[in-house]
Amino acid sequence: MLHVFLKNKLVSADAIVPVLLDGRRQGFTDEIRFYVQSPKTMKALKENSILWSALNQLGDVLLAVPESRQLGAILRHRLFALWWLPRLALSVIFGQAKIIHFGQLYSSAVYRILVSLRKSSVMVVEGAFAGFSETQTTFAKLKVDRSSTFDLSRVKNIAVFEGDSELAKKVRHRGRTPIVIGKPHNLSGWIDFLDERCADVFPEDHKEIFSIILGTFGKLDFFPAENTAEKLLTQTIDILLERGQGRPIYIKPHVITDRDELERILSKYADAPILITDLHPSILAKRAVFTLANYYSTVLSTVHGNNGITVEYTHYSEKALQLSNGRSMRDDSVTHFIQNDPEALRVLVSQLCSKADKNCADIERGSTPDELMRWIVG
Repeated sequence: MLHVFLKNKLVSADAIVPVLLDGRRQGFTDEIRFYVQSPKTMKALKENSILWSALNQLGDVLLAVPESRQLGAILRHRLFALWWLPRLALSVIFGQAKIIHFGQLYSSAVYRILVSLRKSSVMVVEGAFAGFSETQTTFAKLKVDRSSTFDLSRVKNIAVFEGDSELAKKVRHRGRTPIVIGKPHNLSGWIDFLDERCADVFPEDHKEIFSIILGTFGKLDFFPAENTAEKLLTQTIDILLERGQGRPIYIKPHVITDRDELERILSKYADAPILITDLHPSILAKRAVFTLANYYSTVLSTVHGNNGITVEYTHYSEKALQLSNGRSMRDDSVTHFIQNDPEALRVLVSQLCSKADKNCADIERGSTPDELMRWIVG
């Protein structure tokens, strides 16, 4: 059995699910169980119909924490844990079971003991399927209380998505060689899965759309003010409505997006063609003139890697811009970067709409690396 511990961001599910779907295509038949570490994450996964369908096609999904802080929920969880946790430990220590996680298990004493007992049965996968660029790592340091990454000395098996990511460099610096997965959303198993499910998800008249990818409305260390994210979203919507020639705007919230705040922001656009959607960004990109985010999102890497147009319209602080040399924190995944210039966005929208006659081009298909498949199957 394969046990997969997801992080509290959907990006971990979005990263590993394509790999496992491709494994199924290649003949991997073992049972898979996914562990979710937050009720909020579980709710977000269920709302994301594509990911939820994929998870349940691959195996079963277990909430590994209490569903609430109420005493009854805590007691139910502890009784349930007495059933699954010993079985998990015994199957890893004495059986053929394996664990995939994203480094987070090293922060828990119980899990740290478990994954240390049989390191050969544990695979740590990089937490972002686009890797972390040097600038992203630098941006992260703007948050002074940011915790450090896990200790690589604890890890026997490690897989990264990009061979030149910062984590890959650290692993090689220690004289080791990580498994390089490549772009998970270009794997044949994932593409086939999407093709089966993307039909008929759009209204007939939504041939071309705008796709906006959200993050948090809270304070971000690389923004100049606490309400910057809200201002950027409002500016973006106003410009798309002004220059978009009636094309509908699909807004994709993140698990960290405050839905109540989003509803409040959108309340003044009651009659506008704006939809809040939980469709997977890869499906949205098939109809999108472009995919836009108000600060870098790994979604932009996915869309860009699938030959879609990506726009980062943002307002970074002066300190952040100095760190990024006036560009995106992930310049290789952003087709157009605009820093706090509404007029430049207006011009760009008009230009792209005038030649929007195709969706994402055909994706160059890949397959899961043999080394990783041998570890999963072996």
